[in-house]
Amino acid sequence: MLCCAVFVYDATEGVQNVKSLSISIINNDAPVSASGSFANACLLNLIIDSGVIQLVDDSGGAFLTTTASVGTEQTLSNSQCTVLAGGSSVKTSTSSVTTNVYLTFAESFHGAKKIYMSGQSHARIGAIGTQQKGMPSGLIMQRSIALRR
Repeated sequence: MLCCAVFVYDATEGVQNVKSLSISIINNDAPVSASGSFANACLLNLIIDSGVIQLVDDSGGAFLTTTASVGTEQTLSNSQCTVLAGGSSVKTSTSSVTTNVYLTFAESFHGAKKIYMSGQSHARIGAIGTQQKGMPSGLIMQRSIALRR
């Protein structure tokens, strides 16, 4: 299944402070630990300034050694999803970052999913924007998300 996921991150500290966005598409279970291990998930990281996309490997413990750049014909794949960089984009305004990410999902990665997004700051280590939505431990937050076919 091909979809374009539109993610809008509200940058309350200003867009200039947003270094990257992490987008997690997971089964109905919370991440396995506070360290962020997302085994068998579709977790990607988008570096705003460069447009570089990273995808986590199947173990959930590290990003793949290859990356893709927004707007190129490059792809990244793990056993759950494939990121198509060619249709993907990043746009910033004064108060938000909007990303369009084109994804395909493996047939085995079916069923209900939870989608979360967190922002990382240039200025400090860790997630910015500390609103908790959907996660009992506050690890990451859920934001405005629309899925289109």
